Parts: sequence; structure tokens; C-alpha cells
Amino acid sequence: MPSGDRDTAATALKVTLPRLRLRELLGEVRDRIERLSGSREQLDRLLEAILVVTAGLELEDTLRRIVRAATELVGCRYGALSVLDQAHQKPAQFVYEGLTSAIGDVPEHSSLSVPVRIRDTVYGNLHLTEKHDGQSFTEDDEIILQALAAAAGVAVDNARLYEESRHREAWHEATSDVRAALLAGTDIGDVLQLAADRARELTGADTAFVAEPEDPELPVRDVTTLTVTHGSGQHATTVLGRRVPIGGSGQGSAFREARPAELPTLGHEPLRDVSGPALVLPLRAAADTVTGVLVALRAPGAAPFRPGELPLAAGFADQAAIAIRVTQDRRRLADLTVLSERDRTAHELHDQVIQRLFLHSLNLQSTYPRARNPEVRRELADLVDDAHSIIGDIRTAIFDLHTDSGGPTRLRARLHEIVAEATGNNELRTTIRISGDLAGLPGCLAEHAEAVVREAVSNAVRHARASTITVIVGVTDELVIDVADDGIGIPEKVATSGLHNLADRATEAGGRLDVGRPGTGGTRIRWTAPLG
Repeated sequence: MPSGDRDTAATALKVTLPRLRLRELLGEVRDRIERLSGSREQLDRLLEAILVVTAGLELEDTLRRIVRAATELVGCRYGALSVLDQAHQKPAQFVYEGLTSAIGDVPEHSSLSVPVRIRDTVYGNLHLTEKHDGQSFTEDDEIILQALAAAAGVAVDNARLYEESRHREAWHEATSDVRAALLAGTDIGDVLQLAADRARELTGADTAFVAEPEDPELPVRDVTTLTVTHGSGQHATTVLGRRVPIGGSGQGSAFREARPAELPTLGHEPLRDVSGPALVLPLRAAADTVTGVLVALRAPGAAPFRPGELPLAAGFADQAAIAIRVTQDRRRLADLTVLSERDRTAHELHDQVIQRLFLHSLNLQSTYPRARNPEVRRELADLVDDAHSIIGDIRTAIFDLHTDSGGPTRLRARLHEIVAEATGNNELRTTIRISGDLAGLPGCLAEHAEAVVREAVSNAVRHARASTITVIVGVTDELVIDVADDGIGIPEKVATSGLHNLADRATEAGGRLDVGRPGTGGTRIRWTAPLG
């Protein structure tokens, strides 16, 4: 929701909520005031107190205003409001005025207590003790306090409604945060971490975590354990990696039955040592698809979660799971689209471009015997070699198009890029031949291959004064890199640090480096290393 809309909604609530049950409130106050025997001044003070009590919508502030107004109105030293627990059986919260401890710790010379009701339910009890004049409380005091308690009930009810509306809005904002992260391309794991963080914050939990099946493709009925993959809060590092059995666990039941649950504790599970009250929320991506559970934990012995928290948290978990699943499906569709386009391009290269180049090469070869000029024959031979080299390059590109674009399978393309970068500003004729399964090379050898080709080709470009460079990379039971040029050979006074680097790499990989001079002139560098 935009900030302007939220401000407008909040303003509307502040105007509307205090008017709820206004007629009933005025009726109750009127009945009590008619029984007063005091002065007009006392009546005015009561009305002022009612206005103060009903002036705001923050629950904690409202409770304090009620206690302060009661002590001032009746003229006593101590006051407290005891708020009952969810079962309306025993006090769960005390709000004091003039006290540093519970009302029971104060000597009771004279005291007065009235209930604060919300509709027909007792929300709490307002206690006063020790009037300033040392006198006992009067019937007028009780009537005034009852009138104030009636107003207090309406004020508390309105404050609770306002607080609940803001809490619901916070859950909606958390859902929007998850969707925004997914739209921004955030990794799914980071989004699940965000969901755990926001669930912990909004539920007031000490710890929250996400547990998922180890194999996400398994049907729900076949999953036997869940593993905690993301954690947030006090015990995040403690719970990460823990395995939770499906059978006999609250998390397992929520996952298997796709039903959220509020539990007094996770019970006899691997997480029982950090578990008090718990919300267990299945991540329901669809009616028949559960991808994991989101759990919010409070410490052992902590108070239960607020009433109505479970459906809000469950709705957040569902929306997060649906958003993640939709995003995953879209990303898979995008990947399939890219693969389909790459496959189409590969077919076109194979069926059209290579065939035309091959026909061109045959025509050049058939022309070669008819040429009488030696220079023309040499140029025709070079063109035939170029055609074969281009065909090899295209076949390498086709291979890359049919494989994953990441990891070792990119080595072919990287070697071509390295040679192109080193020879790009020179009029060198370059031939690259690559054979064997480069995708199966260990990562360290792939790094060596890139470095060796870069060093060897760069040396030839800088020092050889060559017109041609041939790079051959092959993988059998070893990696072989052969770089040859037709230049002047290695000058005696040139720095040999590059060759030392190649030799060091060969030693590190358990291989060898050979540098020689072919019969046709130039330099040949042969670098080898075993695969194992």
C-alpha cells in the first residue's frame, strides 16, 4: 500500500474508531452520573477524564491514561490496571500509577476495584488504593470510577482494533517485500531468509526458521524428513542443518497435512531444547503442493502468541510460497526459451553455414591444381586452411550452444576469447583446434589451460615477429597445449619470465614444458599435464 494511502487510512481510523459504541457509552455514563451526589465540578472532571482516556489509539498509551485519569479523578495515591490473559482467568499484564510493583505489594488501607469490560467480556480490573485525604472511598467514587471504566472499555476496544489493523498491514507489507525481492531477481535462498526474518519480527518470536525436503521433487507423501535450511534470530545457528522427522512431529504434520498449527511447544523433536510456543506454517505453493514449513518459536515458558496471529502468519507463508513458485516457473520458462533459441541457432549454423563453408572449401581445393602461379597456389592453400579453421570454430560454438553456459563447459569459449584478445590488433593468421572433453577437466587444470594459452600466445605476439600462430588443445588421458608460430624463434636476450611461469605451472600440475624450434622455423611450446 502506498504511504499516502496508509496515512489516509490511519487518519480515517483515528476519526472513526473513537465514535464506535458512542451512544452506548453515553448511555452508561449518563445512568451513572445521575446517581452522583457531588458537585458540578466533579461532573466536569469526569467528562474531562473521559475525553483524555478516549483521545488516542495506541493501546499501551491508552492503558496508562486510564490508570492516571482514575487516580487523579478519585484522588488517590496508587492505581493499577490488571489485564487478564487470553482465557480471561488471571492477570497477564499490570499497568501502574504511583507504584513500582504489583498492587498486592501495597498496604491496603482502603481500596476500590471495578471491572473494565469490552462488550460483554471483562478485559481487566481497575484497582485504586489510599485516598489522599486518608478517607475511605465513597459511593460517588465508585460511580465515577464505573463511568470511567465504561469509557475505558470503549477506548481499549478502539485501540485494539487500530492495533490489529496496523498489524495486518505490517503482514501485507512483509508479503510485498518478498514479492519485490523476487521481482528484483534476488536468489530464492535469500528470499526464504527474508521470509524467516520478517516472520520472526512480526510474531515477536525469538527464533524463526525454514525447513525443506532434501529432494524438492519428491511428492509430499514420500518425504520422510525435513532439514532446516534458513534461520533467523536467537537460535538461528543452533537450528541450521537440523533434520526433523515427518512422523511424530508438529512440523511434519503441518507439512504432510498442509495445515498451519499453533503449538504450546514443538515437543519431543530435535528442536525441543529451544522451543516454547510455536507457529508452524506450511509453505503451500498450491492446493496439493507444500514446499516446506516456516516456523516461529518463542523461548520455553514464554507467553503464547497474540490471538489471531496464526491466520495472518499462515497467509503470509502461503503468499510467499506462491510468489516463489511463480518466480521459479518464470525463470525456468526463461531458461527454456534461451535454450530453445540456442538450439535453433546451433541447427542453423550446422545445416546452413557449415555446409556452405564446406562447399566453398571444396571449390577452392578443386581450383588449386589449375593454378600456375606459385603465389596464387600459396594463397589458395591458405584460404583452404582458413575455411577449415572457421569450420572448426563454428563447431566449437555449436558445442557450446548445446551445453550449459557456466563452469568448465565455457573453457572452449574462454580459450577462443583469450587468443582473440592477444591477437586482435595484429595481422596474424590464427588457427585454433580444440578436441576432447574439456568439460571434464578439473577446475585447477582449466585455470592452468587458460593461463598457459594466454602466456604462450602473448609471447609469440610480442617477440616472435610471426605471421601465423597455431594453437592446439587436446584432452585424452592428459591435457596437451601446443602453441607454434613461424617467427624468428626465441631471441637470446629476451626476458624468459613468461617461460618460467609456464614451467612452474607444469611442475605444479605434475606435467612438463617443452620448448623447441620446428624445422620450418619459429617456436613451438608444448605444455602437458595428467588429468588425474
